[in-house]
Amino acid sequence: MTMFLVGGGPSDGLGVVHDEFVAAARKRGTRIGIALLGSADEVSEFLDEYAEPIRSRFAEAELVPIYLDDEPEPAQNATVWPDDLERLAGLVVAGGWTPGYLTALLPRRDAIARLVRGGAPYLGFSAGSMVVSKHALVGGWQFRGRQVAPEVWGEGLEEVELRDGLGLVGITVDVHTNVLHLDRMVAALEQGRIHHGITIDEDTCLVVDVPDGRTRVEGSQRIHWLSREGGATVIRHESTAAEKGRHAQFVRDEAERRAAEQAQAEASAVVEVRASDAVTGPVDGTTQAIDATLPPQE
Repeated sequence: MTMFLVGGGPSDGLGVVHDEFVAAARKRGTRIGIALLGSADEVSEFLDEYAEPIRSRFAEAELVPIYLDDEPEPAQNATVWPDDLERLAGLVVAGGWTPGYLTALLPRRDAIARLVRGGAPYLGFSAGSMVVSKHALVGGWQFRGRQVAPEVWGEGLEEVELRDGLGLVGITVDVHTNVLHLDRMVAALEQGRIHHGITIDEDTCLVVDVPDGRTRVEGSQRIHWLSREGGATVIRHESTAAEKGRHAQFVRDEAERRAAEQAQAEASAVVEVRASDAVTGPVDGTTQAIDATLPPQE
């Protein structure tokens, strides 16, 4: 019963995440659903991006595309859900337009919850990570007239907006943090409806153990825990092992650079002192005569 919430799209740096997802799915069977927003004609070209990392690790897997329609009227909605949704070995929800994903998935919220709580792993990318929250942040680029994100990332919404989500986790999730920064989640907290949030960098995954709520972080960047305490927002960063390694290497490289600069500065100072001695004499206070007699002319 594990959820993998990725802060961007599929990437080579998420190998451990795909390894663990496949290992968990194998325990339940071979049928894995991959949900994408749009018709087969519109989005089937993106299917392999999500399917290939699974297929390369699980050749026997039967990958079941679920093309999501965000039409709110049930009679007109074209989504075809697998009959055995609650018996799938695992579920992948891709990235894209977050409000549309939430609208399309909400009619199957209870079935998805039973699927995950029954032991199936859930792997969400970008929008697929955002919609799992009890109070889902679905977009927006302004907060009370102040810009808190690039307009292009607003998901078609102006004001930062929270909606009832799938409720698989209690905390509100935002993604692409190393592109969007933290201001949108800070704004969501200031609205007062939520008191805690987490934002996830691209190429990074928050791994949630559903039964006990324990978490860890995988990938190459970091996640950011935010909480509203009084009138202030408190932010705590949690780095992946890869980022910790890069940081440690940077510190070592910086220390070596400074040591080299110091050694060079000290060597230059010695050269300057010796050059000065050659002209003015020793620096011990004694006097040295300098022969200024011109040589005789021939």
